[in-house]
Amino acid sequence: MARSTHIYTIEDVATMIGENLELLQEIAANSDNIDYGEMVHVHNGTEDGTIGFTR
Repeated sequence: MARSTHIYTIEDVATMIGENLELLQEIAANSDNIDYGEMVHVHNGTEDGTIGFTR
């Protein structure tokens, strides 16, 4: 299976699904909660970066 070439930041996901960003960050803090796709760290120029998800 080919790797996904699209990554959505957690901020974008919150906007797309109309959910609270802080709630999604809490859920993503435990990677056992992610049942499909892939969660990745995205360097965005800040010290901490952000979380990204593949489709």
